[in-house]
Amino acid sequence: MTDSLQNLTYAAFLALYAPLAAGLTDPVFHEDAVTERLWQIAVRLGENAKRFNLTAITEPYAVAEKHIVDSLLPLAILQKRGVLDGRMHYGGEPVTLCDIGAGAGFPSLPMAAVLAQSGGRVLAIDATAKKVRYIAETAAALGLSGMTAQSGRAEELARGGLRERFSIVTARAVAELRILMELCAAYVKIGGIFVAMKAHAEEEYENAKNAARPLGFDAGETIPYALPNGDARTLVVYRKIKSTEIPYPRPYAKILQKPL
Repeated sequence: MTDSLQNLTYAAFLALYAPLAAGLTDPVFHEDAVTERLWQIAVRLGENAKRFNLTAITEPYAVAEKHIVDSLLPLAILQKRGVLDGRMHYGGEPVTLCDIGAGAGFPSLPMAAVLAQSGGRVLAIDATAKKVRYIAETAAALGLSGMTAQSGRAEELARGGLRERFSIVTARAVAELRILMELCAAYVKIGGIFVAMKAHAEEEYENAKNAARPLGFDAGETIPYALPNGDARTLVVYRKIKSTEIPYPRPYAKILQKPL
C-alpha cells in the first residue's frame, strides 16, 4: 500500500475506502462515479496540500477516514433519520448545500461528489482566496458542474443574494457553536437545516440554547456518532422555523465580543 497520496492508485484507494465506508449503506456512496471522484479528491489533496496550505493530514488511510468518510457520514446519518430521502433529496427536491468555512474542501467536495448523482448543488465559502481557488479547480477537474466556490467572509456574504437560499448549511468545527450559528443562520432557507460537525458538542450545545430562537432556529438536537476508528463525533442539527432577521449576522467582532 502506498504511503503517498500522489501515487495512490484507484484500486489502492478502494482498498482503503471500502472497509472504512462499510457504515455508508446507501449504494450511492459506492457507485463508480462517486468513488472515482473521491479518489481524485484524495490525489489532488496530496498534489496541492503544501501549495495551498490545505491540511497536515496527507497519509492515505488518514485522508480516507478523517477527511472523506468523515465528510460523508453526516449525509448517511441524515438519510437514516429520514431528513434526506432515498434519492438524497431534501423535501422531495435536490439538495442545495452551502458549506461555511470550507477550508480544504471538506466536507463540501466529498458531499458534492455524492449529491451530484441526484442533481444536488453545493457552494463552498471560505475567507481564504487560495483555498477557494483550489476547491473551484478541483470541482472543475472532477466535472462537478453543480459545485461552486466563493471567497469572502461569511457574515458579509450573508447580507447579499445568498440569504435564505439553501436547504442545508454545514460547518465543520470552524468556531464555537453559538458563533457558528449566527454566521450560518441567514443562509438557511425556512424549513431547511443547519448542520454543525463537531467532535464533542454537549457543552457548546448548552451554551448555544439562547442563540437558536433569535436566529430563527428550533431548539435543535445533538446526534452522537463515531468514525470507524472510534473517534467521537457529534452532529448538531437545527431546523429553520422562521426568517433570520436583520441585523443578523452582526459584524464578526461584535459576534465574538458578545455571543448570543
